[in-house]
Amino acid sequence: MTGPDSRTATRQPFRFLVSLPVIGPDLAGWRRRLERIERLGYHAVSVSDHVIGGWSMDVLVAMTAAAMATTRLRIRSLVVANDYRHPVFVHRSIASMDVLSGGRIELGLGTGWWPAEYAALGLALDPPAVRVARLAEALDIIEGLFAGGPVDHEGTAYRVHGIEGRPPPVQRPRPPILVGGGSRGILELAARRADIVGVLPTRGADARVPVESLTPEANARRVAIIREAATAAGRDPGGIPIQLSILASEVVGPDGSRRRVVSSLVPEAVVDASRDRELPGVVAGDVDEACAMLREWRDRYGYSDVHVGTDAEAFAPVVERLAGR
Repeated sequence: MTGPDSRTATRQPFRFLVSLPVIGPDLAGWRRRLERIERLGYHAVSVSDHVIGGWSMDVLVAMTAAAMATTRLRIRSLVVANDYRHPVFVHRSIASMDVLSGGRIELGLGTGWWPAEYAALGLALDPPAVRVARLAEALDIIEGLFAGGPVDHEGTAYRVHGIEGRPPPVQRPRPPILVGGGSRGILELAARRADIVGVLPTRGADARVPVESLTPEANARRVAIIREAATAAGRDPGGIPIQLSILASEVVGPDGSRRRVVSSLVPEAVVDASRDRELPGVVAGDVDEACAMLREWRDRYGYSDVHVGTDAEAFAPVVERLAGR
């Protein structure tokens, strides 16, 4: 592997996330699955924000339902698309959830990126720099509201006058904020402002993820951007958790069973767990090998928050071994 190495920097403990199970008619069964995820030692469940491609449940409603169905598990949006919602309403929803959950909400924000979704909603897909600037303004408003307000903001994208930050959140000074993406602009913003940086592969003009965006070199470039921007902002890069999404996995359990999972981030044809073990985010082998890969990526890139995809059971032996360590 090549690229920056954080072996001498502060190491964050591992935290594992899994996608929220699909909410269906069998609510009792859904709650049992969440209880199982809690028992397995996961840090959080995540909820995405889409209106096409098979997604059915509103991100903020689903987060609230998950919070009310659990007692310890944290709930993280991955991510709320900034262009789809006004930041005042995002703040109000997240602050309300934080109260209802007893302080277990984490707000993940992104610019929005999917051309087909923008077209379906009749929204203009502005250039990345414009969307990043708009997200920066939204962060100004959201942070001001979490500080209590009243917020007065006159910007390019938003105008807000006299809005108070209610209800006050349980977590102080506010729920953790993740900013996620893959472009230089969004990673620099995240490094300056966010509590957690979510790293994603960059996409081509056709919205597909090219293999070149998944290589060790590409990961090293993204992490270097984060570290440089954090340092320039006076922050310790080692103190900022960085989230990695597992792209494909085939973990052999203690009983010899194999569970194969491919992330929705990339088509199955792009990555193969048994073939592409050199790619960060591709895990293959027994539990010892899987843990060694994750430790190596944390040492080299700083990846400590690990989103395992949709199958909580597949990664359960790894979570048991590494969570909180």
